[in-house]
Amino acid sequence: MIKFLLIFSLTSFLLLSCAKQTLKPKPYTYGSKSVEETFDADVEKEFSLIEMEQKQALEYYKQLRSRNWNKYKNGKSAPTKRRIRPRKKIIVKTRPAPKKKVIQEVMTPEQQQELEIEIGQNLSYYCMQHRKDRRFSSDADCQAFTQDSLSNCEESIGMQHHRNVLKCLKRKLKI
Repeated sequence: MIKFLLIFSLTSFLLLSCAKQTLKPKPYTYGSKSVEETFDADVEKEFSLIEMEQKQALEYYKQLRSRNWNKYKNGKSAPTKRRIRPRKKIIVKTRPAPKKKVIQEVMTPEQQQELEIEIGQNLSYYCMQHRKDRRFSSDADCQAFTQDSLSNCEESIGMQHHRNVLKCLKRKLKI
């Protein structure tokens, strides 16, 4: 039995003498996970600078609130006086636009004949395009409508042989 106690005490002494207490860094939590702190001195220094800047910013805003405590307490801002100036009336003097000189083109007989042919073609084209329209019961109705449009354009333009008559006719017939 003494042998047993001696062997037990020697083995426990050897085991316990080799065991050494080591200092582990304190764990900190990041979110829900706990992570061990193992940062360099430079990183620790940066962290402390960031924390100091945050504290300074919080202190600065705390001072701003204390200056205007009544404003924050009531939830209303102090009324500011605004001066509204009436608008000045701007008088713009405009000159009347110069009247355009009407230059009557002198059309040669060939150009007049070409214009009459083109007007006739537009009238025929309109009647062909709208031959199945309900408003024209026959070809004569369409011819009468287009001739009426042509005479209205000639009256409004004032000249029978002019390019503006063709433009007016196209506008009325919407070709």
